[in-house]
Amino acid sequence: MTISQDNKIVVSISGELGFATVPKLSKSNRKLILENKGITFDLSRVTFSDNTGVAFLIALVSFSKSVQKDISFINVPAQLFALIEAVGVKELLPILR
Repeated sequence: MTISQDNKIVVSISGELGFATVPKLSKSNRKLILENKGITFDLSRVTFSDNTGVAFLIALVSFSKSVQKDISFINVPAQLFALIEAVGVKELLPILR
């Protein structure tokens, strides 16, 4: 975890976003969202994602809105971005390019 110039926390998520990994990530990242004003999730180290990973990102956005916190995603890998576009949810996710 690092602090950016605008005092936003940057959290790197690594490995696979799938059925086996998302439940643990969901719990820990919801806690981070609650404890901080804004978070940018760096996805550059995500090696694979399926629909579970996309649902996880949408759930993070939904949760952050419900507690009035700002989040965004950076460095989305090509495979994950293609999946996000294929399922038609790109507009729901605050992806910074």
